[in-house]
Amino acid sequence: MRSRGLARLVSVVMLGTMLSACSGEDDPLSRIHAYDPSRPGAPTASGGTQEPPPKPVARPWRAGMRQYGIAVYWERNTKDSDQTVRAKARRILDWVVSTGANSVSLSYPFTMSGITSSRINDDGPMTPTAGQIGIVLEEARARRLRAALRPILSEKNLTAKDPKAWRGTIAPADRDEWFASYAAMISKYAKPAQTFGAASIIVATELNSMERDRRWSRVTKAAAQVFRGELGYSANHDRLPGSMPISGVVKSVDAYPPVNLPDSATVAQLTAALDAWLEANTVGATPELVLAEVAIGARRGAYKKPFSTAPNGPLVPRIQQRWFDATCELMRRRDLGGIYYWMINFDADPRTVKPTAAAPMDFVGGESVGNVRACFARPAERKSGT
Repeated sequence: MRSRGLARLVSVVMLGTMLSACSGEDDPLSRIHAYDPSRPGAPTASGGTQEPPPKPVARPWRAGMRQYGIAVYWERNTKDSDQTVRAKARRILDWVVSTGANSVSLSYPFTMSGITSSRINDDGPMTPTAGQIGIVLEEARARRLRAALRPILSEKNLTAKDPKAWRGTIAPADRDEWFASYAAMISKYAKPAQTFGAASIIVATELNSMERDRRWSRVTKAAAQVFRGELGYSANHDRLPGSMPISGVVKSVDAYPPVNLPDSATVAQLTAALDAWLEANTVGATPELVLAEVAIGARRGAYKKPFSTAPNGPLVPRIQQRWFDATCELMRRRDLGGIYYWMINFDADPRTVKPTAAAPMDFVGGESVGNVRACFARPAERKSGT
């Protein structure tokens, strides 16, 4: 949803301010392990031996299991060296493992100069390089996390020219040129995905105005020449029927459906409402479907607008907690492929970050982390075994 871009911007600005003041043990570089995932136990440049490998997930994902995931959002910090990127990756991924997750998705932005631009830009200051993506994927593999890459169109340039614009309303003047540049981007990032064992690439997210175009086959073919894993598309909550008509693309959904329930709604009531939404938007069993983004503001009135990042008074943690419980129950009731709780910022220190009334959708460091852990503590094996 469009409004989540504002939350990303607020989080990045706040975290950037916090990190610029960090020193000593708060500096991610001060906690970097001397661990090379490809050479555990090898000597270091300083003459000692490397730290032992990081703690892996207790039960790594395999076919027939649900994806229990945390979504990470990463806007590149141009001042970060590769060593700093690795340190931040280790800090974040160690926390992901601590939640009981077996999966992680890595969302990162690319840009367009405007809503009618015929090219995408993946070389701007916001977008991590392919080499940096490889560093994070290498660290995920070292922890035996199932990893998914998820490039997402930033709305900053779009809304600067039209406040009502969002990634779902783009209208490239030359679609052939747009798809050619998009395919080149996906191919570039497919290389580290293949090298470091990513399980999937979500080739696009919430591109409503583009999703019915059969030229997506050019993108998926370009990716498949490099990447042997799963290719997917993440649809908006109201776009499940008929989105992305290209064979071989696995569908996921950014699950922000409005439900007409009061703040006092129980988990059972919320689960029933979410089940009705899915029933109305799917046909038959949906064993491959993954809830790619699950989030909601811990604030009054959030159930009617779960996609809204706007503050509305003090934090009300139980609203977020019940939503998290209900979406987890929906996943199990429907035997879906998995769930990803949105999100932790790549620059965050999960030991110190806390939700605030100004950013009510944040959950890391808050009471809802316990609900995430409770969801992930249940058996991941699926009824369908697929």
